[in-house]
Amino acid sequence: MAMNQTSAALAPELTELAYILDLQNGVIIIESLIVFGMSIVQLLLLMALIWVSGVGTLSVFKPVNCVLLLMIIANGVQVASYRAYWINNDPEIEAVSYGIYSFFALFLKYLIMLYSWLRGRSALELVASSSVPVARVTLVVYALSMSAVFVLSNIDTTPASLAAKFVIIALNNILLGCSETLVLVAFAVYLRRIGNNSALPDAQKLKTIAMYGLVSAAWLLVWLVVTEVLSVTDWNVLTVPVQLRYLVLSATAMAMPLVFIFIQLLMKLALHRGRHREAERMRVMVEKARLHSNQTS
Repeated sequence: MAMNQTSAALAPELTELAYILDLQNGVIIIESLIVFGMSIVQLLLLMALIWVSGVGTLSVFKPVNCVLLLMIIANGVQVASYRAYWINNDPEIEAVSYGIYSFFALFLKYLIMLYSWLRGRSALELVASSSVPVARVTLVVYALSMSAVFVLSNIDTTPASLAAKFVIIALNNILLGCSETLVLVAFAVYLRRIGNNSALPDAQKLKTIAMYGLVSAAWLLVWLVVTEVLSVTDWNVLTVPVQLRYLVLSATAMAMPLVFIFIQLLMKLALHRGRHREAERMRVMVEKARLHSNQTS
């Protein structure tokens, strides 16, 4: 009798848990398709922005554009492979899918750090020039530690190596967080120094990069907090609150790199419009000077 009462009491909770788990599957599968589709859109937008910029076809090979292009590809591949890993029950396909996912997820993080450095270098050189050599070394250390995480995730999966992996991931997130905080502060100080001083060369361009860089760095810090919580929490606990938190955090973590890339594309659009306005202003000035010269001659 007591057992029947206990089962009856647990029945609603088990039903709710089953609903949450089904919802997780649906959200992850649908969101991964959306992110993959939007990655294709981002790729087309980037190519269009490079094309209409009119600075030559070789501009696609500029470091910033190359890294942004690789970021879009890496993000698309990581969500596609994660979806394959999530929906497959074949151990071999799961292993291959997870290996591809983990590689591109780590590669994406490195590309984001590299992109932040490329965009924030001018601000760092002005605000804290002594940090520039340290930032270069940090990029190398971060790449090596990410390689160690990949090996520990896919080749050596003993309990000791998994524990080491979580420690390295935590240290990497701290390293990336410190790097982004430095860039955030540098952009903030940079914006304050520029102010309304339009006499500086490319003042409006620098201000645009700094403003979008500020938003990007803040966004990445939030993303790091979300991914860190995901990596250090035991999600195997089958209770409704735990699985609901996992659903919200995993969906948020998957969407945030996509938003970050859109911020960079918006910055490129703003820079393109700024160049167009400057070219139009120069054209008007030349035309006025020509008319004045004709009137006085």
